[in-house]
Amino acid sequence: MDRSKKTNFKIGIGVTTTPNRKEYVDRWLEYFEKFKPSNYHLHIHEDVHYKGVAYSKNQNLYTLRDCDFIFLFDDDCFPVKSNWANFFIESGYNHLLYLEPKHTIKCKIKDLEIFYNCGGVFMYLTKEVFNKVGYLNSDYGQYGYEHAGYSNRIYKAGLTDAPYQQLTGTNKYLCALDYIMEHKSSIPTYKKDKLIEENRKVFIKELQSETIFYNFAE
Repeated sequence: MDRSKKTNFKIGIGVTTTPNRKEYVDRWLEYFEKFKPSNYHLHIHEDVHYKGVAYSKNQNLYTLRDCDFIFLFDDDCFPVKSNWANFFIESGYNHLLYLEPKHTIKCKIKDLEIFYNCGGVFMYLTKEVFNKVGYLNSDYGQYGYEHAGYSNRIYKAGLTDAPYQQLTGTNKYLCALDYIMEHKSSIPTYKKDKLIEENRKVFIKELQSETIFYNFAE
């Protein structure tokens, strides 16, 4: 797609949340109303049965699968500046994350910041990415590593310069509460550590696999 010429593309925006975080969704919608793009489709998935991050993000991807550009947000990450969607779309990149400042930067390439590790508060991908890579691996449990596995598959498909890449200046357009303050998590810390360890096993297996495309799983 020639992004400089096409203006009638469809933007898909997905938000994931859990039942005990209504105040976060309310705040997300408040900011989105101020800075919403044109020609968008919004889908908020509430994980009422706590099936996990991969499951929730896949529900959003399934709903938004026909969109040209897809943005996936956690409920505690939201846009704070006009034209935020164009900032990512016009960059020309197929896949971007929001990773600073909790994650470790490896190097800078042009207008990209490359990181050693990955987080999942925000993800941007194009239709090309979705067509080639599909959905997040549904083998992941409730929490941990699912975004890293997805980004690595996108990289292996030849669609990015590095698995974990962020567009310089992202922090001017997005706010991630995870990165600026301690706030309520839907998963207790003691349980989160165990979940991360279990998902790490899935991540290692996914890294070692030659499979690039994952279908939608209910």
